[in-house]
Amino acid sequence: MPIADRLPAGKWTELRLPFSKFSGRYQGTEDSKFDSRRLSKITFVQNLEDGREHILYIDDITVVDSKTADHRALSIPSGLKVHGEDSHFDLSWRPCPDSNLLSYRVYRSWDGNKFEPVGTRPSWSCRYVDYVGGPGKIASYKVTAIDVNQNESALSDVASATTRALDDDALLDMVQQGCFRYYWEAANTDSGMAVEIVPGDENLVAVGASGFGIMSQIVATERKFITRDASVGRMLKILKFLGRADRFHGVWPHFLDGRTGHVNPYFGKYDNGGDLVETAFLMQGLLAARQYFNRDSAEEREIRERITTMWREVEWDWYRKTPTSDVLYWHWSPDHGWHISHPLIGWNETMIVYLLAIASPTHSVPASMYYSGWAGQSDEAIQYRRNWSRTSQGDHYINGNQYYGIKLDVGVGTGGDLFFTQFSFLGFDPRDKQDRYTNYFHNNRSIARINRAYCIDNPRKFAGYGPDCWGLSAGVNSGGGRAAGPRRQWYNLLFGGRARRLSVHAR
Repeated sequence: MPIADRLPAGKWTELRLPFSKFSGRYQGTEDSKFDSRRLSKITFVQNLEDGREHILYIDDITVVDSKTADHRALSIPSGLKVHGEDSHFDLSWRPCPDSNLLSYRVYRSWDGNKFEPVGTRPSWSCRYVDYVGGPGKIASYKVTAIDVNQNESALSDVASATTRALDDDALLDMVQQGCFRYYWEAANTDSGMAVEIVPGDENLVAVGASGFGIMSQIVATERKFITRDASVGRMLKILKFLGRADRFHGVWPHFLDGRTGHVNPYFGKYDNGGDLVETAFLMQGLLAARQYFNRDSAEEREIRERITTMWREVEWDWYRKTPTSDVLYWHWSPDHGWHISHPLIGWNETMIVYLLAIASPTHSVPASMYYSGWAGQSDEAIQYRRNWSRTSQGDHYINGNQYYGIKLDVGVGTGGDLFFTQFSFLGFDPRDKQDRYTNYFHNNRSIARINRAYCIDNPRKFAGYGPDCWGLSAGVNSGGGRAAGPRRQWYNLLFGGRARRLSVHAR
């Protein structure tokens, strides 16, 4: 479908693609209504008569329903606050209530008089980070609201701040607060739990990530980032949601729909049941909360009672598959049984599953499964480690090799991504914890040091890696970064959209 005869070079041009004029089949061959929900791509084609190469930049893709949009004047953003950090300003403001709100526009001034636009935020975000390069800089800011037809509100009141040098404690405060905001401010509205990714499906609640969010909430409460009353309220909201959510022999799935509490089989039809690993990540957060919220109030007693009930209901022993199994299994489906049949064999992030399963007061597994399953030496366990790591180093759980002059007692290859250590030890303090293979505080530190040494060496020449940029792990846009040695590609959850309005820039 042609949308423009010629795009002017060197300038941004707004293009509007009216979905109402799209057809579902080639014009004239079949009548079919276009379904915008199934749109997968929009193609831009160069004019064939030109014969020259051009580059087209596309930005600010937005889907709006202009027919149902509210055309009333927008509210002016209020409550603007600016906080200066070492090399950036952190802005926040109260959300506008307008139904036709599309985005916010941020204006900055260096002299307090002339304000120029420096950034745009989507309607769901009331934060902006402006990197300005270093301490000692003074800036003032204002914010406007923009509707779906590009109408702009009046400017907000001004807020100003100064960047400042940070010592180590202040730097850690900034990082911790920033991480906590993801779980607190971007949580699913109905459940209070963490969503998988932002921007993305706002109702795709991640069970394991919510366990991490609960632990960050405990820290934020203790550090007075939020009030204890607010924290108690959020905990009760989460617990009430979890109490009515789908469980499979006491085990939650990987993903829940934040609106209904029903399982979301995001990874396919066989993933429509319990996920023992994600449940373990959640449960270690819940148990930490049960210990932290220890006051003798009705609300905090309810928190402890609800968590105790959930803890006792998890049937860890069911996930042995058979009563005599030497290993625990990751998934079980009410429709497909043990079809996935993924054994839990370390070294990886699943140690906490065995620790909690052994400790269960109601559905425990034998302590011997720590060595037969997690640290198993069977042919299956050895082959499992080799299959995912593509190396024999550490395939018997114990490693013993040196990497960059640092000995690694336990771990496949160079120890793997850092989340292998982080996830289990968020709720399980590794200090003075030792089995027949290693002291886990020392082993975890070795994995981190090897990770850093690899980034300093940077054999693949990735931009930015070095002594101050390390800590490779799985994540969005991680590119499959690994500490060293064999790599595997991490497939991350990315969410697409459908375009109705977009801006393009040609040259």
